Amino acid sequence: MPNQAQNETREDRRMDGKVVRLNKGFGFIEGVDGRDYFFHWTELDKFSKQFRNLKVNELVSFQPGATDDGPRAFCIKTE
Repeated sequence: MPNQAQNETREDRRMDGKVVRLNKGFGFIEGVDGRDYFFHWTELDKFSKQFRNLKVNELVSFQPGATDDGPRAFCIKTE
């Protein structure tokens, strides 16, 4: 079955949050709104260096958005 492009929306604002889960190349951020936002390491500012050093409970800021699969974090910056 061919891959389908996901509908993606991004908000113009930034949100603070903390990393709550990490796995091989992706994870989840709990936003100040209480929702969990999925992220992929390519969304990290200077991604290659930051993902190796990223830790659970680390504070970050991000651009909240959504895909067909649910809430998503874009343009993530570590504090």
